[in-house]
Amino acid sequence: MHHGSSSIDQTLLAARGAREELAAHGNDVLKALVLSAEGTAYLRGGYLDLACAALADAVRTAAADGCEDLRLRCLATLALAEACRGHLSRGQALADTAERLAGESVAAAERPAATHLAHSWVALERQDLAQAQHSLDRARRLRETQDDSLLSAVCWLLRVRLLRDRGDWVGARCALRNPEPPDSWLRGYIDAEAVGVGLDRAGANDVIHGRTTTASQRVQELLDHAQAEWLGGNVRSGRSGVAKALLLARGERIRRPFTHTPERLQAVIRNDAGLRSLAGWLRPAQTTDTDPADDPAAVFEELSERELDVLRLLSTLRTTHEISAELFISVNTVKTHVRNILRKLSVSSRNDAVRRAWDLNLI
Repeated sequence: MHHGSSSIDQTLLAARGAREELAAHGNDVLKALVLSAEGTAYLRGGYLDLACAALADAVRTAAADGCEDLRLRCLATLALAEACRGHLSRGQALADTAERLAGESVAAAERPAATHLAHSWVALERQDLAQAQHSLDRARRLRETQDDSLLSAVCWLLRVRLLRDRGDWVGARCALRNPEPPDSWLRGYIDAEAVGVGLDRAGANDVIHGRTTTASQRVQELLDHAQAEWLGGNVRSGRSGVAKALLLARGERIRRPFTHTPERLQAVIRNDAGLRSLAGWLRPAQTTDTDPADDPAAVFEELSERELDVLRLLSTLRTTHEISAELFISVNTVKTHVRNILRKLSVSSRNDAVRRAWDLNLI
């Protein structure tokens, strides 16, 4: 089904009207359905911040009424929206929560495709190409992906990105020349990939007013500006731009923009001691012949998946209450996870925990 801008506008108008009518009633299921429709319409339109806000409300409302199937669908769509806007840790945590909620009660063929697409998007931004491919393959096997225009477009974009990131420019170009998915806010991403593999696309850098600028796009803009400054002879400004890009990307481990950075800029990062220090997290963990017992920083008790979720959010300076809201767990549960993290990493503060996690490549 094609979802053009007029269809999206009609859905939003209908959802707002229904929400106003339901304001005086206590039917949480209907409220959750309306919020879900509103959030999904915002996502189709590319308004990711608004989509996440509406979908998060839908998840909470569905959970309060015990409507687990609707909660699962909303969680999966919210995970994809969060991943797309660059909140990778939150997107991954929500997708993991959706998978746990599905458990064994939902057949694999009936699980939301958005869950797998969120995992694939996060893995690709962090350059875990094997995981990105695995999750994409799981999504493409589902009928929902073929029937939904947005999910189909996301699949198509991820496939092109994977081909490019693996160095298969011929495959990426062939995919880009095939019939394209319906027009959507992903068009800008698609055009950018085309330019990246040497195809001419008019308007590839156009900005659509009112839509969300993602963290990955901001990192790319900083790198592009730094490259221009360096070419113009303004070395100090160029170095500052690269440093800002590294710091912005570090919290969510956004590696992809640096993978496609021109070799000249990569050489600058390698040869500048300060930038090289900031870029340490870009490299995979190095194996050495050192006995772990001789390295106190390497001795730590393994963290659980949920503790890693909390740790990733701590690295983005989230508060206890913000982590509680984002992971849909209680404040006391967050505090328990934080205490366990500090104990397992042998540190006394949240900041020290994040620094230790960076040193150990845990996040």
